[in-house]
Amino acid sequence: WLKLRIRVPPLGGAARGRGPDWQSTGIVAMTSVDSLKDIVDRLNAEPFNMQLSLVSFDEKQPLELMEILNTVLMHLDAEKHKVDLKSENPDAIYHRIGEFLNVLGYRCSYDLEFQEGLVTGAKQVVNPILLWLLQNLDQHQKRAYLAKYCVPLEVPDEFLKDDEMARLYSHYTELQGTFKATHAHLEQQRQHSVTPGELKREIQQLDAEKEQLTHKISAFKQKTAGQLGFNELLQVTSALRKQQEEDARLSERMREQRMQLDQVEQAHMMARERFAELKATHEGDSGSAENMLKLLRNDVARSRDQLSRLQREGEEKQKRVEQLDSMLKMPVVTQSDIQRLESDVNGLHDQIAALEKAKASSEAQDSRLTIYKQQVNLVGKKKELAEQDMKKAEAEREQLAQELTQKEQEYEGMKGHKFLKRDEFKQYVNTVREKTQHFKQLKLELSETRMELHRLERTYQILERDGKGVDAHMNEVERARGIEGYQVVEKDMQDVSAQKADVDKTKGNYLEQISNTVTEINAQLKERKAALAPQIKKLRTCRQRFQPVETMYLERKRAYEATKHALQDNLTRLLTEVEQLQAQVSQQEHNFFANQISSLVLQAMLARASKEQRCNNNEEKWSDEFQSLLQQHSSEMHRMEQLSCET
Repeated sequence: WLKLRIRVPPLGGAARGRGPDWQSTGIVAMTSVDSLKDIVDRLNAEPFNMQLSLVSFDEKQPLELMEILNTVLMHLDAEKHKVDLKSENPDAIYHRIGEFLNVLGYRCSYDLEFQEGLVTGAKQVVNPILLWLLQNLDQHQKRAYLAKYCVPLEVPDEFLKDDEMARLYSHYTELQGTFKATHAHLEQQRQHSVTPGELKREIQQLDAEKEQLTHKISAFKQKTAGQLGFNELLQVTSALRKQQEEDARLSERMREQRMQLDQVEQAHMMARERFAELKATHEGDSGSAENMLKLLRNDVARSRDQLSRLQREGEEKQKRVEQLDSMLKMPVVTQSDIQRLESDVNGLHDQIAALEKAKASSEAQDSRLTIYKQQVNLVGKKKELAEQDMKKAEAEREQLAQELTQKEQEYEGMKGHKFLKRDEFKQYVNTVREKTQHFKQLKLELSETRMELHRLERTYQILERDGKGVDAHMNEVERARGIEGYQVVEKDMQDVSAQKADVDKTKGNYLEQISNTVTEINAQLKERKAALAPQIKKLRTCRQRFQPVETMYLERKRAYEATKHALQDNLTRLLTEVEQLQAQVSQQEHNFFANQISSLVLQAMLARASKEQRCNNNEEKWSDEFQSLLQQHSSEMHRMEQLSCET
């Protein structure tokens, strides 16, 4: 009398006497070659290692195909599917496999044709199941494991009236809930667990930072050891720093409380608007259904806006997490590296100063580039002005888009969503009819094409069989006359002769084309050499003038890139510190909200206890029928006991 809530249709007796109509049920009659190849590849891999080929798998008999399916199911749940298919009842096979597929979430009709195909091992039914199971094998294995404990049992109501049975069922549901919570916690821990490599890198980074701080502290102590009044100055600065930290903490708390106040006020305002809308809807004499529909549409619009905003925030946080991960994977920077980079930066500054001096001297000597530099400066200014105009236009476009969205929302709030007119609806109906007719025509062509394909395959099989018989007869005749293999040799000679003729013809065409091409190329080369001779002379003189400029450009480019890398490293370090501080702030916010929620729960419990105490002191009544909550529970327990005694 205890049964699972998952139901699969029984294997009907009417379906056992006729074959399945795969085209009428919508099940694909032929599995694509790519799907079969995917199935074979996954069966040949771990953990099955069946060493199948595409041909051998396609030639499997129904019983062998069912054994392969049962092997995959045993990998998912060995206790349930470790059975002998030869001795198992067909009804039991369908109920076992169909129920398991339903638990895993396999989507199909589960009709009589599907039942018949599953029991008889039809390829049209088994192959899609195998493909679906093997594509997400690990996920299905996890789902099968959870189904043992999470699929609830359906107990009839008349048995739950028994106290012992009710207690057992309640204990069962509690254990089920505990299992779900424990499993969710385990998955969360697995997702947020830190790998040993990351911990090692973090430890190395902290050790390097500790070494840097120790070195700086020791150097500072040595520097200030002989100064008078340093201890008093240190105490004053320490007190000042503590006071500044306290001020910053208080300002942060004030900011958080203001944010919370704004959120509460906004929620209160939304609740008041909602209450006013509901009140106006209920108090209205006419059009209540239309008002309710309008309210629901407004709620849907608000929910969509909130969903889009949360999705954007989630994407931004995900990108930020990826950036932090990439920054954490960077190598640790030590004090020696910083000193080396500082010395490189100083050297580069010296080189830049020397290059600027050389540039000034060269500009003083050669003023022919002044015109081009002025043109470059003018083009750069025009470009900056164009970029500013483009930014202003983009800002105006965004502002207009926001205003348009706001106006549309206001229009929907006043007039409701836009409905189709009569003419538009007629046009839509005509379009649907045309598409339906086109779909039916294409479906008919597809069925005819499939029938023609079956006929062609059958014709090919017949011709292939007859050809084999003719080849066997010719081989016997050749063997009787002592010229065995004559057909093969003759066919090979004909093929070789045809190939040789094709090759000779192609070779002649290629040689003729090559000779013509060579003649044309030589003529073009002579013409271009004569035309380019004066330009080549000019190019040589330009190269001689351009070479020192290019050398200077490359040197300055290298200096610029080195400086850029140094500044980027410093920026990365500062961003890391900022992110650490933001993480601390987020943790403190989380603790604050958790404590606030706990306080609200305790206040609610205290109010309930105070009301019960006042009810016991006859200061007020719990409800119209009962003086206190204790009397209400006692009355309910007495009523349940009377009902159990009557049954």
